[in-house]
Amino acid sequence: MPEAVRQGLNKTHEAPVNVAYHLSCLGEKAAAITSLGRDLLGNEAMERMEGAGIDVSHVHWDNEWPTGAVKAKLTDKGNATYQFLSPVAWDRIIVTPALEEACTGADALVYGTLAQRSEHNQKALFQLLEKEHWERIYDVNLRPPFDDPKLVFALAEKADLLKLNDDETFTLSGLKEGQDPLQEAVRALAEKIPAKKICVTRGGEGALLWDRANDSFLEEKGRSITVEDTVGAGDAFLAGLVGSLLHQRPLDECLRKATRLGEYVATQRGAMPSYQLEKIPGFQE
Repeated sequence: MPEAVRQGLNKTHEAPVNVAYHLSCLGEKAAAITSLGRDLLGNEAMERMEGAGIDVSHVHWDNEWPTGAVKAKLTDKGNATYQFLSPVAWDRIIVTPALEEACTGADALVYGTLAQRSEHNQKALFQLLEKEHWERIYDVNLRPPFDDPKLVFALAEKADLLKLNDDETFTLSGLKEGQDPLQEAVRALAEKIPAKKICVTRGGEGALLWDRANDSFLEEKGRSITVEDTVGAGDAFLAGLVGSLLHQRPLDECLRKATRLGEYVATQRGAMPSYQLEKIPGFQE
């Protein structure tokens, strides 16, 4: 498949904005904390966020840098590799007094790795992570060259829930994929960080959830699907997981809903397809 510059909200923003979209689709109130350039792409992104029901009152307009864009290349198997343009507006996210006040009533904060490539954003995020009244959810995305281990573990130290894929789990745990069991890698990683839960996505094989409370694992097997586009499937998965956890649903239900939503998005084109929950196979079981 030829390389293309993916444009629009679902293709230009850091993953947490995609998560906000899917949380909104699940009926949750979700706000985006990001920055847009004053350009055509920024205007389009704002329109799409507003149309998706995302709270955009804390989106900053940057007068100097353009709206973020990504070059995404899909393999024949539907997996995506990315080239992130820099510098872009979301390299300079602004924490305002109004945002800090709004955060006091929030249930969760979802943050990723890529947006922390700028020192400005690192300072802003750690300012928010000091608040302990909400669940802090770290969506690990190790995208070279923005994958400094020191920063990744500093971000993980603040997380209540860590979500990552199996390759990233082995990388951060220090164990060897193909030699050591995945569950051992999860436990090895858990010894390095204080997270209450670690969730590992495994592509078509499903997902694994570890709970520190009783040192237990839950596994949800993947279902056979026809993959159209994997871009955003992990973000949809995380939204399904977070939305269920915040409602204190049983962990097996949380993992099932997350897996089914992620699978469905992988059968659609783009990271933010429209959908009806009752039509997602297995979601309402």
